[in-house]
Amino acid sequence: MISITLKSEDTTKHFTIEQIKKHNKKDDFWAIFRNKVYDLTDFWKKHPGGDIILEGAGKDMTYLFDDIGHSLDAESLLKQYYIGELEKSKL
Repeated sequence: MISITLKSEDTTKHFTIEQIKKHNKKDDFWAIFRNKVYDLTDFWKKHPGGDIILEGAGKDMTYLFDDIGHSLDAESLLKQYYIGELEKSKL
């Protein structure tokens, strides 16, 4: 009997920076953190630091996140809002 293992397809979604830039409002808030894309629409109201988080809407918020000095716990909270990866630009 022969056993064949099929590779599962990568179902990770990839988004361009142009796509992410369109999601820059309170009711449609995506952001990039360390090349991963998050939908923070439902989170920003719960953000302990208030609506300052909206400065990262539609952008790469890595610098803003690191500049404030967030904890590893704060970073782990993002996992539940993960929706995909930033598409690498083709040069």
